[in-house]
Amino acid sequence: MKSTVILVLCVAAVVALAAPTQAQSSDVFSWMDRNAKGFKSLVNLLGITRARLPAKTKGTLLVPSDKALNEFVKQMSMSGKEFMSRKQLVDLVVSYHFIPGYQAKSIDDVPGNPTLAVTADFNYVLRFYKGSGRVWVKDVQGNDVTIKQKPIQFGQLSVIPIDRVLMSGGYFFNGLDALKQYPQWSEAFQLAEQAGWPVGSDKSDITMFVPNNGVVSAGAKAAWEGLSKAQQKQQLLYHFVKPAMSVPQQLKSGRLPTLLQGHDLKVAITPAQAKDGVPKVTVTPEVGGSVSVEIFNIFAGRAILQGVNGPLQAKLPGGITTETAPKASGRRSLLYRGGGGRYSGSGYNQATANSIAATNTAAAIDAAASGYVPARAATAYGSYQAEAAAQYGNHCYNCYW
Repeated sequence: MKSTVILVLCVAAVVALAAPTQAQSSDVFSWMDRNAKGFKSLVNLLGITRARLPAKTKGTLLVPSDKALNEFVKQMSMSGKEFMSRKQLVDLVVSYHFIPGYQAKSIDDVPGNPTLAVTADFNYVLRFYKGSGRVWVKDVQGNDVTIKQKPIQFGQLSVIPIDRVLMSGGYFFNGLDALKQYPQWSEAFQLAEQAGWPVGSDKSDITMFVPNNGVVSAGAKAAWEGLSKAQQKQQLLYHFVKPAMSVPQQLKSGRLPTLLQGHDLKVAITPAQAKDGVPKVTVTPEVGGSVSVEIFNIFAGRAILQGVNGPLQAKLPGGITTETAPKASGRRSLLYRGGGGRYSGSGYNQATANSIAATNTAAAIDAAASGYVPARAATAYGSYQAEAAAQYGNHCYNCYW
Protein backbone atom coordinates (compact mmCIF):
# COMPACT_ATOMS: atom_id res chain seq x y z
CA MET A 1 0.00 0.00 0.00
CA LYS A 2 1.34 3.40 -0.88
CA SER A 3 2.46 5.57 2.06
CA THR A 4 0.44 8.54 0.79
CA VAL A 5 -2.77 6.85 1.92
CA ILE A 6 -1.54 5.16 5.08
CA LEU A 7 -2.18 8.02 7.52
CA VAL A 8 -5.87 8.51 6.87
CA LEU A 9 -6.51 4.76 6.78
CA CYS A 10 -4.64 3.87 9.96
CA VAL A 11 -5.53 6.73 12.28
CA ALA A 12 -9.06 5.45 12.82
CA ALA A 13 -7.55 2.37 14.44
CA VAL A 14 -5.20 4.44 16.59
CA VAL A 15 -7.58 7.14 17.80
CA ALA A 16 -10.96 6.68 19.46
CA LEU A 17 -13.00 9.69 18.37
CA ALA A 18 -15.16 11.17 21.09
CA ALA A 19 -18.88 11.13 20.42
CA PRO A 20 -20.55 14.49 21.12
CA THR A 21 -23.49 14.87 23.44
CA GLN A 22 -25.18 17.33 21.07
CA ALA A 23 -23.29 17.38 17.80
CA GLN A 24 -23.76 20.44 15.62
CA SER A 25 -23.11 20.17 11.89
CA SER A 26 -21.51 23.59 11.95
CA ASP A 27 -18.81 22.84 14.53
CA VAL A 28 -15.12 22.63 13.70
CA PHE A 29 -14.96 18.86 14.16
CA SER A 30 -17.78 18.29 11.68
CA TRP A 31 -15.90 20.51 9.22
CA MET A 32 -12.72 18.47 9.71
CA ASP A 33 -14.72 15.25 9.25
CA ARG A 34 -15.55 16.45 5.75
CA ASN A 35 -12.30 18.21 4.85
CA ALA A 36 -9.36 17.16 7.06
CA LYS A 37 -9.86 13.79 8.74
CA GLY A 38 -6.13 13.27 9.13
CA PHE A 39 -5.59 16.52 11.04
CA LYS A 40 -8.67 15.83 13.16
CA SER A 41 -7.12 12.50 14.17
CA LEU A 42 -3.94 14.30 15.28
CA VAL A 43 -6.00 16.74 17.33
CA ASN A 44 -7.99 13.92 18.92
CA LEU A 45 -4.78 12.03 19.75
CA LEU A 46 -3.77 14.99 21.93
CA GLY A 47 -7.00 14.73 23.92
CA ILE A 48 -8.68 17.59 22.06
CA THR A 49 -12.12 16.29 21.14
CA ARG A 50 -15.47 17.89 20.41
CA ALA A 51 -16.58 17.12 23.95
CA ARG A 52 -13.40 18.55 25.48
CA LEU A 53 -12.93 21.69 23.35
CA PRO A 54 -13.82 24.68 25.55
CA ALA A 55 -16.69 26.70 24.08
CA LYS A 56 -14.82 29.98 24.64
CA THR A 57 -11.65 28.93 22.83
CA LYS A 58 -10.34 31.94 20.95
CA GLY A 59 -7.77 31.37 18.27
CA THR A 60 -6.95 30.53 14.67
CA LEU A 61 -6.21 27.04 13.40
CA LEU A 62 -4.38 26.56 10.10
CA VAL A 63 -5.49 23.11 8.89
CA PRO A 64 -3.52 21.12 6.29
CA SER A 65 -5.47 18.96 3.86
CA ASP A 66 -5.29 15.17 4.04
CA LYS A 67 -3.14 15.20 0.90
CA ALA A 68 -0.70 17.66 2.48
CA LEU A 69 -0.53 15.70 5.73
CA ASN A 70 0.08 12.41 3.95
CA GLU A 71 2.86 14.00 1.88
CA PHE A 72 4.44 15.37 5.06
CA VAL A 73 4.43 11.93 6.71
CA LYS A 74 5.93 10.41 3.56
CA GLN A 75 8.72 13.00 3.54
CA MET A 76 9.41 12.19 7.20
CA SER A 77 10.06 8.60 6.00
CA MET A 78 7.34 7.21 8.27
CA SER A 79 4.14 5.27 7.95
CA GLY A 80 1.00 6.85 9.34
CA LYS A 81 1.07 4.44 12.28
CA GLU A 82 4.68 5.33 13.10
CA PHE A 83 3.90 9.04 12.96
CA MET A 84 0.87 8.67 15.24
CA SER A 85 2.98 6.67 17.72
CA ARG A 86 5.27 9.69 18.22
CA LYS A 87 2.85 11.77 20.24
CA GLN A 88 5.43 14.42 21.06
CA LEU A 89 6.04 15.01 17.36
CA VAL A 90 2.28 15.14 16.74
CA ASP A 91 2.02 17.76 19.49
CA LEU A 92 4.79 19.82 17.88
CA VAL A 93 3.06 19.76 14.51
CA VAL A 94 -0.43 20.60 15.80
CA SER A 95 0.79 23.30 18.18
CA TYR A 96 2.61 25.12 15.37
CA HIS A 97 -0.67 25.32 13.44
CA PHE A 98 -2.62 26.95 16.29
CA ILE A 99 -2.50 30.68 17.08
CA PRO A 100 -3.96 31.12 20.59
CA GLY A 101 -5.78 34.30 21.53
CA TYR A 102 -6.26 35.75 18.04
CA GLN A 103 -9.19 34.97 15.74
CA ALA A 104 -8.56 35.72 12.06
CA LYS A 105 -11.75 36.98 10.42
CA SER A 106 -10.32 38.30 7.16
CA ILE A 107 -7.56 37.07 4.88
CA ASP A 108 -6.18 40.57 4.32
CA ASP A 109 -6.19 41.84 7.90
CA VAL A 110 -2.39 42.06 8.05
CA PRO A 111 -1.24 45.30 9.71
CA GLY A 112 2.39 45.15 8.56
CA ASN A 113 5.02 43.11 6.77
CA PRO A 114 5.77 40.91 8.52
CA THR A 115 2.99 40.46 11.04
CA LEU A 116 3.98 37.88 13.64
CA ALA A 117 1.76 35.31 15.28
CA VAL A 118 3.04 33.43 18.32
CA THR A 119 1.89 29.83 18.06
CA ALA A 120 0.91 27.32 20.74
CA ASP A 121 4.51 26.10 20.49
CA PHE A 122 5.71 29.53 21.48
CA ASN A 123 9.33 28.87 20.65
CA TYR A 124 8.29 29.39 17.03
CA VAL A 125 6.32 32.14 15.33
CA LEU A 126 4.49 32.39 12.01
CA ARG A 127 4.93 35.46 9.79
CA PHE A 128 2.07 36.86 7.71
CA TYR A 129 2.55 39.06 4.64
CA LYS A 130 0.35 40.77 2.08
CA GLY A 131 1.13 42.29 -1.29
CA SER A 132 0.45 42.01 -5.01
CA GLY A 133 -3.12 40.99 -4.35
CA ARG A 134 -2.36 38.01 -2.12
CA VAL A 135 -1.80 37.10 1.53
CA TRP A 136 0.65 34.42 2.60
CA VAL A 137 2.20 32.93 5.70
CA LYS A 138 5.88 32.04 6.01
CA ASP A 139 6.99 29.34 8.42
CA VAL A 140 10.27 29.16 10.35
CA GLN A 141 12.03 27.20 7.62
CA GLY A 142 11.16 29.85 5.00
CA ASN A 143 8.31 28.08 3.20
CA ASP A 144 5.42 30.17 1.90
CA VAL A 145 1.76 29.15 1.95
CA THR A 146 -0.68 31.40 0.11
CA ILE A 147 -4.01 31.86 1.89
CA LYS A 148 -6.70 31.57 -0.76
CA GLN A 149 -9.85 31.15 1.30
CA LYS A 150 -11.59 33.38 3.81
CA PRO A 151 -11.23 32.03 7.37
CA ILE A 152 -14.15 29.82 8.42
CA GLN A 153 -15.52 30.93 11.79
CA PHE A 154 -16.79 28.64 14.54
CA GLY A 155 -17.65 30.87 17.49
CA GLN A 156 -14.38 32.50 18.52
CA LEU A 157 -12.32 29.93 16.61
CA SER A 158 -11.37 30.44 12.96
CA VAL A 159 -10.08 27.77 10.60
CA ILE A 160 -7.84 28.53 7.60
CA PRO A 161 -7.44 25.59 5.17
CA ILE A 162 -3.88 25.28 3.80
CA ASP A 163 -2.28 22.96 1.25
CA ARG A 164 0.96 22.07 3.03
CA VAL A 165 2.17 21.33 6.55
CA LEU A 166 3.93 24.29 8.14
CA MET A 167 7.49 23.54 9.24
CA SER A 168 8.63 24.85 12.63
CA GLY A 169 12.16 24.58 13.98
CA GLY A 170 11.17 21.48 15.94
CA TYR A 171 10.90 19.04 13.04
CA PHE A 172 12.70 18.56 9.72
CA PHE A 173 12.70 15.99 6.94
CA ASN A 174 16.32 14.93 7.57
CA GLY A 175 19.31 15.51 9.84
CA LEU A 176 21.32 17.80 7.56
CA ASP A 177 18.34 20.15 7.18
CA ALA A 178 18.09 20.37 10.97
CA LEU A 179 21.81 21.04 11.42
CA LYS A 180 21.71 23.66 8.69
CA GLN A 181 18.83 25.56 10.29
CA TYR A 182 20.50 26.57 13.52
CA PRO A 183 23.53 28.89 13.64
CA GLN A 184 24.72 27.17 16.84
CA TRP A 185 25.07 23.93 14.83
CA SER A 186 26.94 25.34 11.84
CA GLU A 187 30.21 23.62 12.86
CA ALA A 188 28.44 20.27 13.25
CA PHE A 189 26.84 20.80 9.84
CA GLN A 190 30.22 21.45 8.23
CA LEU A 191 31.77 18.38 9.86
CA ALA A 192 28.84 16.19 8.84
CA GLU A 193 29.04 17.46 5.27
CA GLN A 194 32.79 16.92 5.18
CA ALA A 195 32.68 13.38 6.61
CA GLY A 196 29.61 12.39 4.65
CA TRP A 197 26.30 11.82 6.40
CA PRO A 198 26.81 8.33 7.86
CA VAL A 199 23.24 7.25 8.49
CA GLY A 200 21.42 5.49 5.67
CA SER A 201 17.69 4.81 5.51
CA ASP A 202 18.21 1.42 7.14
CA LYS A 203 19.63 3.11 10.27
CA SER A 204 17.58 6.30 10.30
CA ASP A 205 15.63 5.47 13.48
CA ILE A 206 18.38 6.95 15.64
CA THR A 207 19.23 9.61 18.22
CA MET A 208 22.08 12.02 17.46
CA PHE A 209 23.88 14.06 20.13
CA VAL A 210 24.93 17.27 18.36
CA PRO A 211 27.76 19.41 19.80
CA ASN A 212 27.02 23.13 19.75
CA ASN A 213 29.49 25.57 18.23
CA GLY A 214 32.53 26.59 20.22
CA VAL A 215 33.02 23.35 22.12
CA VAL A 216 35.92 22.02 20.05
CA SER A 217 39.27 23.77 20.21
CA ALA A 218 41.05 25.20 17.19
CA GLY A 219 43.65 22.46 17.60
CA ALA A 220 40.93 19.82 17.52
CA LYS A 221 39.53 21.23 14.30
CA ALA A 222 42.97 21.06 12.75
CA ALA A 223 43.33 17.48 13.97
CA TRP A 224 39.94 16.64 12.47
CA GLU A 225 41.12 17.99 9.15
CA GLY A 226 44.11 15.66 9.36
CA LEU A 227 41.97 12.53 9.77
CA SER A 228 41.08 10.40 6.80
CA LYS A 229 37.45 10.41 5.70
CA ALA A 230 37.05 6.91 7.18
CA GLN A 231 38.38 8.14 10.54
CA GLN A 232 36.10 11.19 10.43
CA LYS A 233 33.13 8.95 9.79
CA GLN A 234 34.10 6.78 12.77
CA GLN A 235 34.07 9.81 15.09
CA LEU A 236 30.79 10.99 13.59
CA LEU A 237 29.18 7.56 14.13
CA TYR A 238 30.08 7.90 17.81
CA HIS A 239 27.43 10.62 18.09
CA PHE A 240 24.57 8.27 17.10
CA VAL A 241 22.65 5.73 19.19
CA LYS A 242 19.60 3.62 18.39
CA PRO A 243 16.64 4.03 18.39
CA ALA A 244 15.17 7.54 18.13
CA MET A 245 14.55 8.61 21.76
CA SER A 246 12.87 11.78 23.01
CA VAL A 247 13.34 13.39 26.43
CA PRO A 248 11.90 12.61 28.92
CA GLN A 249 9.65 9.92 27.45
CA GLN A 250 12.18 7.47 26.02
CA LEU A 251 15.79 8.39 26.74
CA LYS A 252 16.83 6.69 29.99
CA SER A 253 19.96 6.50 32.15
CA GLY A 254 22.52 3.85 31.29
CA ARG A 255 25.18 2.87 28.76
CA LEU A 256 24.09 3.28 25.16
CA PRO A 257 25.89 1.46 22.34
CA THR A 258 26.66 3.90 19.53
CA LEU A 259 26.70 3.23 15.80
CA LEU A 260 30.49 3.03 16.16
CA GLN A 261 30.61 -0.66 17.04
CA GLY A 262 32.19 -1.44 20.41
CA HIS A 263 32.00 2.12 21.73
CA ASP A 264 29.39 3.39 24.21
CA LEU A 265 28.12 6.64 25.64
CA LYS A 266 26.99 6.89 29.27
CA VAL A 267 23.74 8.82 29.84
CA ALA A 268 22.47 10.03 33.22
CA ILE A 269 19.07 11.69 33.65
CA THR A 270 17.81 13.63 36.66
CA PRO A 271 14.03 14.19 36.47
CA ALA A 272 12.69 17.73 36.31
CA GLN A 273 12.06 19.26 39.72
CA ALA A 274 8.91 21.09 38.63
CA LYS A 275 5.94 19.83 36.61
CA ASP A 276 6.77 22.07 33.65
CA GLY A 277 10.53 21.96 34.17
CA VAL A 278 13.28 20.42 32.10
CA PRO A 279 15.18 17.30 33.23
CA LYS A 280 18.95 17.34 33.51
CA VAL A 281 20.55 15.05 30.94
CA THR A 282 24.30 14.43 30.97
CA VAL A 283 26.31 12.41 28.46
CA THR A 284 29.79 11.03 29.21
CA PRO A 285 31.99 10.02 26.26
CA GLU A 286 35.03 7.73 26.32
CA VAL A 287 37.38 10.72 26.10
CA GLY A 288 36.79 13.92 28.10
CA GLY A 289 34.29 14.92 30.76
CA SER A 290 30.50 14.85 30.89
CA VAL A 291 28.43 17.27 28.82
CA SER A 292 24.81 18.38 29.15
CA VAL A 293 21.88 18.33 26.74
CA GLU A 294 20.74 21.91 26.13
CA ILE A 295 18.61 21.55 23.00
CA PHE A 296 15.92 18.91 23.28
CA ASN A 297 13.97 16.78 20.81
CA ILE A 298 14.53 18.17 17.34
CA PHE A 299 12.82 15.64 15.08
CA ALA A 300 14.65 15.03 11.80
CA GLY A 301 12.66 12.53 9.77
CA ARG A 302 12.81 9.31 11.78
CA ALA A 303 15.72 10.61 13.84
CA ILE A 304 15.75 12.80 16.96
CA LEU A 305 18.55 15.32 17.64
CA GLN A 306 19.68 16.34 21.13
CA GLY A 307 22.08 19.31 21.36
CA VAL A 308 24.98 19.01 23.83
CA ASN A 309 27.32 21.69 25.18
CA GLY A 310 30.55 19.77 24.83
CA PRO A 311 32.51 17.47 22.51
CA LEU A 312 31.98 13.72 22.21
CA GLN A 313 35.05 11.69 21.30
CA ALA A 314 35.53 7.96 21.02
CA LYS A 315 38.79 6.44 22.21
CA LEU A 316 40.43 5.55 18.91
CA PRO A 317 43.98 5.53 17.54
CA GLY A 318 44.86 9.02 16.30
CA GLY A 319 42.19 10.59 18.48
CA ILE A 320 41.26 14.27 18.46
CA THR A 321 42.31 16.55 21.31
CA THR A 322 39.28 18.42 22.65
CA GLU A 323 38.56 20.96 25.32
CA THR A 324 37.60 19.32 28.60
CA ALA A 325 35.20 22.00 29.85
CA PRO A 326 31.85 22.29 28.04
CA LYS A 327 30.67 25.73 27.04
CA ALA A 328 27.07 26.78 27.57
CA SER A 329 25.45 27.84 24.34
CA GLY A 330 23.15 30.34 26.04
CA ARG A 331 19.57 31.19 25.15
CA ARG A 332 18.88 31.87 21.50
CA SER A 333 17.28 35.00 20.11
CA LEU A 334 13.74 34.96 18.74
CA LEU A 335 14.77 35.66 15.17
CA TYR A 336 18.12 35.41 13.46
CA ARG A 337 18.75 38.01 10.76
CA GLY A 338 20.82 36.19 8.22
CA GLY A 339 23.49 38.35 6.66
CA GLY A 340 24.32 35.94 3.88
CA GLY A 341 25.44 32.36 3.70
CA ARG A 342 23.40 29.32 4.55
CA TYR A 343 21.40 31.00 7.33
CA SER A 344 20.12 34.02 5.39
CA GLY A 345 17.45 32.05 3.56
CA SER A 346 14.33 33.90 2.54
CA GLY A 347 13.32 36.58 5.00
CA TYR A 348 13.92 35.79 8.66
CA ASN A 349 15.06 32.42 9.93
CA GLN A 350 14.36 31.68 13.55
CA ALA A 351 17.24 30.41 15.63
CA THR A 352 15.44 29.21 18.73
CA ALA A 353 15.98 25.84 20.35
CA ASN A 354 12.95 23.73 21.16
CA SER A 355 11.71 23.69 24.75
CA ILE A 356 10.04 20.65 26.28
CA ALA A 357 7.76 22.90 28.31
CA ALA A 358 6.33 24.62 25.24
CA THR A 359 4.76 21.70 23.43
CA ASN A 360 1.32 21.11 24.85
CA THR A 361 -1.46 22.07 22.45
CA ALA A 362 -4.27 21.04 24.78
CA ALA A 363 -2.95 23.29 27.56
CA ALA A 364 -2.61 26.19 25.11
CA ILE A 365 -6.23 25.77 24.01
CA ASP A 366 -7.47 25.65 27.60
CA ALA A 367 -5.46 28.75 28.43
CA ALA A 368 -6.73 30.63 25.37
CA ALA A 369 -10.32 29.79 26.35
CA SER A 370 -9.76 31.39 29.75
CA GLY A 371 -8.35 34.55 28.17
CA TYR A 372 -4.74 33.77 29.02
CA VAL A 373 -2.28 33.13 26.22
CA PRO A 374 0.49 30.86 27.45
CA ALA A 375 2.98 32.49 25.10
CA ARG A 376 2.88 35.47 27.43
CA ALA A 377 4.69 33.42 30.07
CA ALA A 378 8.39 32.67 30.13
CA THR A 379 9.63 29.19 29.30
CA ALA A 380 12.96 27.75 30.35
CA TYR A 381 14.47 29.62 27.40
CA GLY A 382 12.76 32.98 27.94
CA SER A 383 9.59 34.75 26.86
CA TYR A 384 9.49 34.90 23.06
CA GLN A 385 6.14 36.66 23.16
CA ALA A 386 7.86 39.51 25.02
CA GLU A 387 10.66 39.61 22.47
CA ALA A 388 8.19 39.62 19.57
CA ALA A 389 6.24 42.46 21.16
CA ALA A 390 9.41 44.47 21.74
CA GLN A 391 10.65 43.93 18.18
CA TYR A 392 7.45 44.33 16.23
CA GLY A 393 5.06 46.26 18.46
CA ASN A 394 1.52 46.14 17.08
CA HIS A 395 2.67 44.04 14.12
CA CYS A 396 2.03 40.95 16.22
CA TYR A 397 -1.44 39.41 16.35
CA ASN A 398 -1.30 38.01 19.87
CA CYS A 399 1.39 39.97 21.68
CA TYR A 400 0.15 42.00 24.68
CA TRP A 401 -3.22 43.30 23.53
